[in-house]
Amino acid sequence: MSIYTRTGDAGETDSGIGTRLRKDSPLFEALGTFDEFSCLLGLALGERLPEGFEGVIRRVQADLLRLGALVIHGFDDRTEWIDDAVAAMETLVDELTARLEPLNAFVLPGPHRTSASLHLARAVCRRAERRTVTFAEQKPGPGASAAIVYLNRLSDLLFTMARTAEAPKSARQPSRRSSGDAKRCRI
Repeated sequence: MSIYTRTGDAGETDSGIGTRLRKDSPLFEALGTFDEFSCLLGLALGERLPEGFEGVIRRVQADLLRLGALVIHGFDDRTEWIDDAVAAMETLVDELTARLEPLNAFVLPGPHRTSASLHLARAVCRRAERRTVTFAEQKPGPGASAAIVYLNRLSDLLFTMARTAEAPKSARQPSRRSSGDAKRCRI
């Protein structure tokens, strides 16, 4: 089977549910941003990440595929996993934040590649959230608000992970109490 089909040469493509849409439709803007976001997370995996971050990023990449399916199917009610994922993200944000200096200024991305790559992923996550909001206005469903909450919390997590990656090594090390929790944390 060839990788090219020529069926999208006129600017339309299959939606995955039997309809053809313009490639710049709100659905494909959201899905394309999820894809771009996942690619940036893959790029971050190539950096020297603090302990436990690789598993978190891989889980998020898998969740983005699930989120894409939710969007394609018009935000149906298959969102049970989102509540658990959001709770796990909040727990991890709280654990990481507890080891960091209080935030008292705006954070500029960089200068280290690891934190900058996580900040770039966070920025694209925010764009994915905006694209999801736009699509949800056209195609509301019970899962729309859950998808938006997931992306909002995920950008908070990536911001905190970027800060952690930039922090002195002592702040990046999990405490004895939470090291197991960080490894078990599924988001």
